[in-house]
Amino acid sequence: MVFKGYGQPIAQNINTNSPLLTGNTSENLNLFNNNNLHKVAFYGRIENRDQTLWRMLNSAGQGPLHQMPSDLDPFTADDDDQGIVQGINENILNTKIEVDKWNDHLRMYPACSGSPFSWWLSGGLINYFWCNDRQNDHNAATAARDGWQRGMYWWITANEQYLRLIGGIETVKSGTTYECNCNQYDYDGFLVNSWSTTSINPNDCYSSNFFIDCNTTSSTDNYVDIPHDTDGAVTVESAKAFYGLDFNDPNNKNVVEIKGTNHSKVTNDVRTKNALNDLFLGKKDPWFATRTKQ
Repeated sequence: MVFKGYGQPIAQNINTNSPLLTGNTSENLNLFNNNNLHKVAFYGRIENRDQTLWRMLNSAGQGPLHQMPSDLDPFTADDDDQGIVQGINENILNTKIEVDKWNDHLRMYPACSGSPFSWWLSGGLINYFWCNDRQNDHNAATAARDGWQRGMYWWITANEQYLRLIGGIETVKSGTTYECNCNQYDYDGFLVNSWSTTSINPNDCYSSNFFIDCNTTSSTDNYVDIPHDTDGAVTVESAKAFYGLDFNDPNNKNVVEIKGTNHSKVTNDVRTKNALNDLFLGKKDPWFATRTKQ
C-alpha cells in the first residue's frame, strides 16, 4: 500500500492482479507447471537493511533525483543510493537542532509557577498579564518542541517500522517468564522472611517444606525479533518462491539472486541485464540458451 500506483506493469496481462497470473483458471500462469516448460526466477536483495525504506522511496521518485526506474535510460537504474544516507542523516540532525533550540527556549523563559490567581496575588494585574503571556509562550514552545521530537522519532524509526510492515522483521514469542513469591514462617506462624525469584518453568515455584509457602504471582511473555532479508517490498523467501522451482535448493541455477537491487529497480538495473545475458548465453539452464544474431 505504501507504494501503490508508483509502479505499472509493461502489459496489463501480466499485471499482478491479472486473472492470467492469479485467477483460478486453467490459464493461471503462476500455477501452470509442465516438465517441458522450464522456469527461472529473478529476485533482488537489499544488502543494507538500514536503508530499505529510503531506497524504495528513492525508487518511487521521492529521492534526490526525483526519478523512477522507468524514467531512466535502459538498464541504468542500478545506482539507487545517491545521497540517501547523507539526506537521512541531515534530516535527523535538522530535527534534533530544532528540538534543542526549543528546549533552550523553555529553559531561558520558564513559565510562572502557581495558578493564575497566585500570579495576581503576588504582583497584581501587571504580573498577572506578564505571567499569562509567559504561559502562552511556554505552551507554544512546548508544542513546537514536541512536534519536532515526533518528527525526529519518525526519521529514526521509520525504516524499522517499514521492515515490520513488509515482513523484514518478524516478532515471535520466545517463551514465558514466571515470577515466584515465597514467604517463610517460624514455628508460631509469624513471617520471618520473603523473597522473589523468576523462572521459565512454572514448576520451579513450589513450597519446599511446611514453613515456606511459594506461589506464582505473575507471568510475562517474552518476544524476539527475527530479521528477514527483503527486496524492499517483500521478503526474499517470498520473492524467489516461484511455483514449479525448487527455490530452496542452493544449487538450482534457475533461481537467480541479484544482490544490491530492489523490487522497483530490478526492472531496469544493469545487474538484471547481466543476469539475463547469462541466462540466454546458457550459463544457467541450457534450455534458455539463445543463439546470437550475426
